[in-house]
Amino acid sequence: MNGPAVYERVREALGQLNMDTALVELDDVLQRGTKEERSSVEVLDELLERELSARFERRVRTNFRLSGIPVLRRLAEFDFDASPEIPKRTIEELATLRFLANGENVLFPGPCGVGKTHLAT
Repeated sequence: MNGPAVYERVREALGQLNMDTALVELDDVLQRGTKEERSSVEVLDELLERELSARFERRVRTNFRLSGIPVLRRLAEFDFDASPEIPKRTIEELATLRFLANGENVLFPGPCGVGKTHLAT
């Protein structure tokens, strides 16, 4: 089979497998592979890595949207000076997520407006 026919068959297969990112990135990955004289397995590995990475990012975005979390907040943005009763050391320890591995729960009790939702997200 000649090169253009194989190329088209690969593009069609990527489309049928719903590998949209791999389909979009195919030309770039093939050109880089040829330019860098990489093996076909290395080229395939890069193409699959790009597809898997894009799928992971989409899954994270979808899960975040479905989670009901109002706004993405970062711990670095939290103003500990505005809420001095919140122990910064404890929050930094929670940020390690060790409580997940230990099967522990975390509660943020307190009145409205002190940053419970910010810390939880």
